[in-house]
Amino acid sequence: MKSVIDLIEYLKANDLPGWVTAAWSLLFWPLAVWWWNDRKRSGLPGLDITPRERAAKPIKVGDKACTGVQFNFINKTQEIVYLTDVAIVDHSDRFEPATDADRTLTETYELKFLGPDKRTYHLRQMILQTNEEAQTVLPVIIPDMTAFLKYRRSTLRALFFGPRYFALEFVAMVGQKRRRVRIVY
Repeated sequence: MKSVIDLIEYLKANDLPGWVTAAWSLLFWPLAVWWWNDRKRSGLPGLDITPRERAAKPIKVGDKACTGVQFNFINKTQEIVYLTDVAIVDHSDRFEPATDADRTLTETYELKFLGPDKRTYHLRQMILQTNEEAQTVLPVIIPDMTAFLKYRRSTLRALFFGPRYFALEFVAMVGQKRRRVRIVY
């Protein structure tokens, strides 16, 4: 008991509340502000991303023909949007990318945008004006495509659980603001 009383007397003598306030102001508060500005968001208002089955023709990956999921990015933000680093970073067994798809060393699947020739997907970044659309596609193996297309993502799943099908991450510049986005389906 005497040591506790000695500790309280020492803290009173050396201004503990002042040191706690200084540590909070100089260390914790700036870290909290930095984290808040640099966090991954679960979407961007006005940027619609819709996955759909690519119905045109099967995608040829290596020697195999696979079905594809096409992602349409539609800009309704009333500002110019710059998209880059679009990738599938996590997926479940219900959404299996083709084995020869464009996989990186970090086990993510990079998505490339449709070029101006409307035949090849080779652009790593895209600039979207208002009401403009960009397309990207990923060859996948999905046992139940109709269940995938009917699925609507939930915020609760994004916060507490892993993806039911996949997690899509990208970097977007909207106006002068840079945003990292992670959308969980």
